Amino acid sequence: MVIPVFVDSRPAPIWFYYFDREIPFIPLMIIPYYFYYFIIIIPPLIWKEELKIRHITSVLNMITVICYFTFIFWPIDVSHVLSQAHFSKPSFISFFHKLITYEYLHQNAFPSMHVAVATFLCLSYYYDFTKFRLIAILIAISIFFATFFIKQHYFIDSIAGLFLGSWGFYYYVIKIKACD
Repeated sequence: MVIPVFVDSRPAPIWFYYFDREIPFIPLMIIPYYFYYFIIIIPPLIWKEELKIRHITSVLNMITVICYFTFIFWPIDVSHVLSQAHFSKPSFISFFHKLITYEYLHQNAFPSMHVAVATFLCLSYYYDFTKFRLIAILIAISIFFATFFIKQHYFIDSIAGLFLGSWGFYYYVIKIKACD
């Protein structure tokens, strides 16, 4: 929340929001968007191997640094998509949507850190916990879709987050296999 005080947002290139005009605002997608906060607290609870937790933490740190540095140097204006988020009346769903959007803040990050972290963690869950594979993939996919259906990100932000999270997972697997 401090960065917007020092850095003004920059207009997004038209190719950023070309598809977003056609993507509907689906308020109920706020529910899977909040799955993110659940999945980020799981790693220390389910991974018993300290080395895996260390590798997961290092990859999460790399993803975070990449996302924040990109945001600092290129804070894009999300007014084009955020202006499409309309609620007919206040509700439970609109309350949770307002918790992630602020009247003064029309900036967002490319790539989507929500998608990058969710993709990385869910692929890691998929890889390490076979009985949770379907759930992990469904959560990752639902968070991916939620980011642009609730107009929190441009579609391209979510695609870039998907690639960054996948790269993080690939790096994680290399580190794990190197330790075997």
